[in-house]
Amino acid sequence: KENVKVGKQKGKSEKKKGPDRNLKPNPKIKIFEKDPFFETNEKVPEVSPRMTTKLIFRAVNLGSVESVKDLLARTEGVTNRSMVGTALDFAVQQAKGEIVQLLTHEHFETDAKLKKERKAPPACIISATGTGNYNPLSLGIKQIRVLNMSRGGKEGDNAFVNDLYEGNVDLHLIKNWMEYGVSVDTLETFLLALSSATKTTRDEQ
Repeated sequence: KENVKVGKQKGKSEKKKGPDRNLKPNPKIKIFEKDPFFETNEKVPEVSPRMTTKLIFRAVNLGSVESVKDLLARTEGVTNRSMVGTALDFAVQQAKGEIVQLLTHEHFETDAKLKKERKAPPACIISATGTGNYNPLSLGIKQIRVLNMSRGGKEGDNAFVNDLYEGNVDLHLIKNWMEYGVSVDTLETFLLALSSATKTTRDEQ
């Protein structure tokens, strides 16, 4: 009898504890092994112009020159130059030579005839939240540490406005690329594309 009781106790499923105890698996939810917005060529819905523009990072990561050309050729449904500079930085670090050329021309092109006029995306109606300014007269303390906003789950609406600021490539990044270990060939590719886009020689840069 004791053995039977022990067997029944072992057969019982252990009850979950904590906040997840009432959760049940939903078979309708598809679990992705890889990020479809960064690691696969899977077609994704066009949620917003900024989300579509972010696909340029996926194209760089996958080394898809055609996808980069397709995104740069669009005149609607994408942002103007937002994130191109950051994507160029990523492409240089990944040593994607042909993509580096395309993004360098897109970012630094000085000829107005070659620049594409893109329809501006809808304006964001959410504004960033700050921590305010400290008045030294209120507490009588002249110096006080600057307060920072929380990040992650406590970031609030600021999580939706982080992408509003365009990423620009500062030529001082070349030093960072060298420290990162970018090859000389990749740096040459960038400098030659930069010379072509800005109509200058490397000595003038």
